Amino acid sequence: MHERVVLAELKQDLGCCKKKRKSDKLKIEIIFKMFPFLRNFLQQMNSASMKLGLESYQKEKVKLWRKLNKRKPNLSDPTTFSEKLLKRCIFCKDPYYYLYGTKINAPFFLQSCFPNTVKTIKRLGVYKTITPSLLLNLPSESFILKSSWGSGVNFIVNDKYNCNLDKICSEINKKSSLVKNSHKYQDPYNCIVAEELIGNVGEAIDDFKFHCIRDVEQNNKIVVQHYTRMSDGARRQKAYDINFEKLGYSISKFEEYEENFPKPRLFEKAVNIAHHLSRGFDYIRVDLYILEDEIYFGEYTPYHAGGITKVTSEKHDEILGKHWLYREISFDPTAKTGKIIE
Repeated sequence: MHERVVLAELKQDLGCCKKKRKSDKLKIEIIFKMFPFLRNFLQQMNSASMKLGLESYQKEKVKLWRKLNKRKPNLSDPTTFSEKLLKRCIFCKDPYYYLYGTKINAPFFLQSCFPNTVKTIKRLGVYKTITPSLLLNLPSESFILKSSWGSGVNFIVNDKYNCNLDKICSEINKKSSLVKNSHKYQDPYNCIVAEELIGNVGEAIDDFKFHCIRDVEQNNKIVVQHYTRMSDGARRQKAYDINFEKLGYSISKFEEYEENFPKPRLFEKAVNIAHHLSRGFDYIRVDLYILEDEIYFGEYTPYHAGGITKVTSEKHDEILGKHWLYREISFDPTAKTGKIIE
């Protein structure tokens, strides 16, 4: 509470600082010496705000959210899951985000905080730009190329000797140089990550997205979204509980598939892995690939759908939101694991 009061006073003093008032500048320097963590925190917030153009960014996010949910979000005192997710995406800048939120760093974060918990996909190379010669020199005929920052920039190469590498390189180089994350921030350190292709060559891999939401006692409520590619080429999903029982709602804009999907043999193990990998987060989405005999880590996502999401049941939007103990900084390395609840 004392730190919040200091921060509030400091923000007021910053306004004076902008007016070049020397006495206030001196006061700020004294406060920074008393609370050194504030300097880095505020510099990060101010830097991000300038780069993002926060006002226009906020308005655009809220506009898209309202269009999807058909109502105005309560951002001053959010109560639902979808409102809290929007607030997080707009306002919160977790200082740990670069460690777990980028594809290049996430495996190192994983092995540092949660060693020997789950397999990571073998990395073949990291590049600022790629060329056909680089791809031909990779030690595998099949692989996937990803942008470390943001989402939606994935290129699957099933056979590098029988595809148009010039076209692939041209497209991913262009897209990776323009990609932005959910905060609409373009990272100058973004790169292209080449990974081994898991599963059977030529077959799409289903992915399971574990929404892990914790309360004040670190009790973890998990909603599992399963995404699969249908025979018509469309990507559809369905939401399940921790027992692989279908839920009456989902946290996705994708259409729900009607087929009865068989429960993966390693599903219970995947639930426990997601539970342990989400320790310390008030909310995080853990993406896993569940194969026949192995489970692989996909990525961490604190800003599901860029913050623009809808829980298809208003009742469960409220239930999930009430359960979520929202924090300004989502990751706390000192937090306990807690237990999984229904």
